[in-house]
Amino acid sequence: MLIDRTLTILFLRLATIYGIICIFSFSILTEEKRFSLIVEVAAVKGSSGYLQYALYDQASSFATRQGQLLSGRVPAVFPVTQFRIRGLRSGTYALAIFHDANSNSEFDQGFLGIPLEDYGFSNDAMGLFKAPNFSDAKFNLRQHKNKIKLTLKR
Repeated sequence: MLIDRTLTILFLRLATIYGIICIFSFSILTEEKRFSLIVEVAAVKGSSGYLQYALYDQASSFATRQGQLLSGRVPAVFPVTQFRIRGLRSGTYALAIFHDANSNSEFDQGFLGIPLEDYGFSNDAMGLFKAPNFSDAKFNLRQHKNKIKLTLKR
């Protein structure tokens, strides 16, 4: 009787440990790999202010404030600024960036919306009097493709 009870307790403990190991192993196997994107921005005209960026993953919301997957800013470094965006899943993205030289966190525009600050998009995509299409600016982030270069323009 004592042996049966001891074996039952031992079996329950082993079953519990086995269950925990299975759950932990499943969560490790199903965890999606995350990548870093290295962004190199050329033609930065000075080291004042910041480069403000926005990353998008949807064509329908590209180049809108509401559609940003994530955004941030990094100190401007003349003549080339390089930074890293971490924790991204493999997929298709587009990047918009501008040099906020006066650090007011706004993309300054003059008369008729003419840009007063330098800006750029991934693939150096440009639109005519507007932001380019997502399809022109998109890039694929994969394990072997994790660096993009763009040039600021006005």
